Order: sequence, then C-alpha cells, then structure tokens
Amino acid sequence: MSPTILLLAFISATLPILAWFAILRRKNRKGMRGRFLMAFILASIGGLIFTLIQSDTIGFLTRYISSFFLVFLLIGLCIEYFINFMVRIAGFGFFRSVDDVIDLSFAAALGFTFSENLIAFSLTFSGNNPDVIEPVLMLKYFLIREFFILPIHLFAAGLFGYFYGIALFASQELQENNKKDFFFRLYTLLFFFIPKSFRFKTIKIAQGTTLSVLSYSIFFSIYHKNYMVSDVFHWLGIPSLSVDEQLILLIAFLIFKGGTILFFNLMDKKRRWSQKGLLIEK
Repeated sequence: MSPTILLLAFISATLPILAWFAILRRKNRKGMRGRFLMAFILASIGGLIFTLIQSDTIGFLTRYISSFFLVFLLIGLCIEYFINFMVRIAGFGFFRSVDDVIDLSFAAALGFTFSENLIAFSLTFSGNNPDVIEPVLMLKYFLIREFFILPIHLFAAGLFGYFYGIALFASQELQENNKKDFFFRLYTLLFFFIPKSFRFKTIKIAQGTTLSVLSYSIFFSIYHKNYMVSDVFHWLGIPSLSVDEQLILLIAFLIFKGGTILFFNLMDKKRRWSQKGLLIEK
C-alpha cells in the first residue's frame, strides 16, 4: 500500500475526529486534554485489533448463531466493555464528576472508530474493497462511516459512560430514589445475589450495558444486512421501482435521532440531580 493512500486514509479518518473533539471537549477541566488523548490512544489500539479480526470473528460466530442481531449483541458487548475498561484506565485517579466519565467515554469511542475508519479507508482507496468501486458508492461509504457509524459509537459509549458515572457519583439519597424506579427493581431481581453494598453500582452498569449494546446490535445487524428500498416494497407486496437505494442512511438517522433525544433527556436529568446536590462531585 502506497504512502499516498495511507496519507489520504489518515486524513479522511482524522478530520471527523477533530471536528467531534472540538464539539465535545470541555475547556474548564484541567488535565482533560491529556486524559482524553490517553483514552483515545488506548481505544484506538483495540479498534485496530478488532478491525483486523472482524470479518473472521463474524464468520466464526455466524456458523453457530443464525441471528445477526445476536452475533452483534455479543460483539457489541465485548466492544463496549473494552471501551469502558480503557476509560477506567485513562480516568484512574482523575474522575471528579459524571461529566468526566462521559467525556473519556466519548474519547475512547472516537479512538476506536478512528482505527476502524483508517483501515476501511485504506482498503477503499487502494481498490481492495469490492463493494466500493464506483465514485457514488465511495461517497456513500464515506458518508455512512463518518456521519453515521461514528456517531453510533459515540452514542453507545456515551450511554455506558453516563450510567457508569452515575454508579460512581450518586449520593445515598439518589441511590434510594433510584430504587423506586421500575427498571431498577427489575434489575434488582436479576442481581439479587449481589451484596447490597455493590448492588447499586452493578445495576447501573448493567443498565448502561443493556442500552449501549442493544443500540450497537440493532444498528450493525441492520447495517450488515444492507436492506434496500426494494426489500420494503417486497415485504409490502408492491412492485419494485427501477431505481433502488440503500435504507441504511435513513435507518441510521432515525436510530441516532432517537438516541440523541434519549441521551439529552438523561443529561437533563443529571443536571437536575446535580442542582439538587444528589450527585457527589469531588
């Protein structure tokens, strides 16, 4: 692979990362830039390894699991826990609030996606991606990877980061209030064997895991199925049009839109808890 192709791939993978960094970074948190970079680099290493073995892993799992959803549920579980583990390493001794956890979760998601895109764009520019050989298909491919797949990773990691942050910084009063929630009670039944002193943290992490992994699995199982407009016409029993189109852009937009609403609702709830002194900030 030529240096020119690698440079083009690097630039293509880097530009959206810089844009998201400008959007997400907090200027008033001392030391965040260094920790952000650490989480980014650690997660990018995992992203590189995962991307190199992704096809073989999916192929292996589909031999034993017929459902794409379940395949990506397992893959998503591994990825989200890996990202969260990198966040814990990068944030060791640094976390002072829920926002710190969320910020480093975003950083890790950006690092992971950067490596994925670097390899994907290198293959595409070198002509080794048989599904992306025409200019129009290449443009769609870049749009999907940079403006849809990357935000899905951010959303999933942000959800995990939010619940992990709440697990770390909820006051005793907030923990007691949470125990009245229906979903918290449901998880309490599942984790009845966990000692009470660790149960709240365990349940919050489980809630974050459920939402983030489900989001990942739903999107990527649909993405790999590559549904077309003609599929919808077929399901409805309507003759297909002469011009066909991928549905993934619309599906990704709807998932991200719904996810954004959910995430901002959670952040608003966090803000109200913070104003009431229900979150412990060091």
